[in-house]
Amino acid sequence: MFIPNPNFVREMMDETADVVAEQAQVAADDANKLRHRIMPRKKRNAIVVEKEAPDVFIVNTDLGGHLDEWGSKNNPAYAPLRSGVRNAGFDLIED
Repeated sequence: MFIPNPNFVREMMDETADVVAEQAQVAADDANKLRHRIMPRKKRNAIVVEKEAPDVFIVNTDLGGHLDEWGSKNNPAYAPLRSGVRNAGFDLIED
């Protein structure tokens, strides 16, 4: 006799988020190695993983991280976050 698990969807979402968070941590570690600019008095690993099941986010907490990622008039784009995501094996689609 089949007895459905009423918590099945929630349990799968949590487990899936855990697996994705592990891979996201690999991407974040790689992105931290690729960062060009480190602001004084800031932690070295400014790119962190935040998990809110079922969503997993890779976040750059550096206040000037956008300059590394997209560059500016006088600063080339180093794109550590995008490169880290691709190097970890994720597909990154930019619109």
